Amino acid sequence: MKYKIFLDLDGVCCDFVEALRSKFGFYGGWPEGTYNIDKVLDISDEYLWTSLDFDFWTSMPKTEECDELVELTSKFDTCLLTAFPHYLEGRVREITASGKVNWIKNNLPDFYYDDKFLIGNCKHFCASPRAILIDDSDRKIEKFELAGGYGILFPQLWNKNKHIKEGKVGYVEKALIEIIGEIYES
Repeated sequence: MKYKIFLDLDGVCCDFVEALRSKFGFYGGWPEGTYNIDKVLDISDEYLWTSLDFDFWTSMPKTEECDELVELTSKFDTCLLTAFPHYLEGRVREITASGKVNWIKNNLPDFYYDDKFLIGNCKHFCASPRAILIDDSDRKIEKFELAGGYGILFPQLWNKNKHIKEGKVGYVEKALIEIIGEIYES
């Protein structure tokens, strides 16, 4: 039976932090181990999320690793899996979701045209013994693993793998090999 890979967008494929730096004029160093963006930018959580318009989501740059990760995971049944804060409501939620869909269409069109993307906060609902989540959130990886899937924490300054600064895709490939036994063509 084949493995399914769920690949996160923000912080893995899209450079969410670089987009935030540009939007809010923040060019200081990102404090290691700090996931809460509002605290880093010294703004309210509500102000942060209501300030991110359609153009913000659509124009985020790809991470340096995005294309290489997509190539690596293309050997499997891969789906993009992205979320947004669970408390976003109404128009803000719609703008966030539609902006992310447009980003996928413009930057990873094969996923868009093959309908291989999901948007929702319950990533752990996709967990199974043959499912692997690649994400930059410690909490989402933990929940996915508790629900019966495998998690690969993509190294970023704000998570437990902050010490891995180079060779991030190599780290993911090694983790995939540990889980699956080998990387093979599906």
